[in-house]
Amino acid sequence: MGRALEILKGVVAIGALFLLGALIKIDIRERFLHMREVVQRTGMSRGTIYNKIHAGTFPKQIPIGANFVVWLASDVQKWMQEQIDKGRG
Repeated sequence: MGRALEILKGVVAIGALFLLGALIKIDIRERFLHMREVVQRTGMSRGTIYNKIHAGTFPKQIPIGANFVVWLASDVQKWMQEQIDKGRG
């Protein structure tokens, strides 16, 4: 009975994680990118990234602390793919 209860607890915990992911509308496997990673992936400078954000042509950052922002990796990847698609017309 003890082992079955442990398995059931694990199943419930996994189900709760999936439910939480659905409630907050983000894939729990999503990854945050710091500015240095966004700069590295896009090849753009910090200033260019912020200029594009203000122009509405780059994904907005997500504040997660008093002086700390991140981007969703999927948002940056989607933006990069859009640029490739536009360039290849």
